Amino acid sequence: MKHFSLLITLTLFNSILIFSQNLALDLQNTDSYVSAGSNIELRMTEEMTMEAWIYPTSLPTTGNSLIINKEGEYECAIFPDGTLQWAFDNDDPDWAWHNTGQIIPLNQWTHIAIVYNLGSIQTFINGVSKETYNGAGIISDNSPMLNELWIGYRQGGGTAQYYGYIDEVAIWNRAKQATEISSDWAKELCGDEDGLVLYYPFGESSNCDTTVDVCDFSSPDGTGHNGIFGQTANAQPLPIVSNEELPAITDCPRVTNLDRRQDAEVIIFPNPVNEVLFIEAGSPITNVQGFNLAGQKMDISMMDETSSSTLHVSIDQWPIGMYIIYVETTSGVNRKMIQKK
Repeated sequence: MKHFSLLITLTLFNSILIFSQNLALDLQNTDSYVSAGSNIELRMTEEMTMEAWIYPTSLPTTGNSLIINKEGEYECAIFPDGTLQWAFDNDDPDWAWHNTGQIIPLNQWTHIAIVYNLGSIQTFINGVSKETYNGAGIISDNSPMLNELWIGYRQGGGTAQYYGYIDEVAIWNRAKQATEISSDWAKELCGDEDGLVLYYPFGESSNCDTTVDVCDFSSPDGTGHNGIFGQTANAQPLPIVSNEELPAITDCPRVTNLDRRQDAEVIIFPNPVNEVLFIEAGSPITNVQGFNLAGQKMDISMMDETSSSTLHVSIDQWPIGMYIIYVETTSGVNRKMIQKK
């Protein structure tokens, strides 16, 4: 859950790591990254999905900016022209970068998902399918001596540093369906979903040992593929968890016994919307917030309240674009994407 303001600080390798809820990983120093290790569960063959929320603050002048990399197997990155590209070691296109043609904007949050299904590779941006490449083969490994999964850089080195923020990294051992991604991309995971083998909601630490740098919540008891902050030679200070926040997504409490609460059933309509949103919930509404995709909070005008579980909200002053609405009720928190016309 990413609602509390409690901060826990500890010192590792002469750097301060700030663990707080509703935070993101800061990778703005040279040669900084997170290693998830080389567990066999991260080795994929026929199917997989990799997802992340990304907030790049600059583009590479040469090389690329690695988001996720498992050397010689699978990876995705941003290139100097701003395009999102991926590579898989299969038969077609083999271990070579493929340009999806999708431009990733700077200084705002974007959700990416790349789905591999027996050579068919589909790219999603903010829950929408943008490109499908019809390749062939299973995922092999052309660098068998380098098997760690890294975030923000690559084990093989080179000009590949990512600059910016990353959050909600998820690796699945199955090809997620398009309907799953379109409905769930704006939701925080609970960690017990089918096929989820790694999940880093950076800034969470409440059900991990305090010696853990990055907690993996894909394991029911929080003892999965916990990550470590790492650096190459002559690197700058370690990355810290930043206050460049990705707004809270849904209510999956991060507690030791991993108790779960169901999302409140919330309906928001119409969508797309011109001026007024109607919000209906199955339990009393306690708070409503709106954010643009850059993470800026928007002004919301509450209109008449038909009941404690029904609201009319005016957004007529918002510019045309995409927004995220958070509705908190006594039963949980829901996040919905809307389009302002």
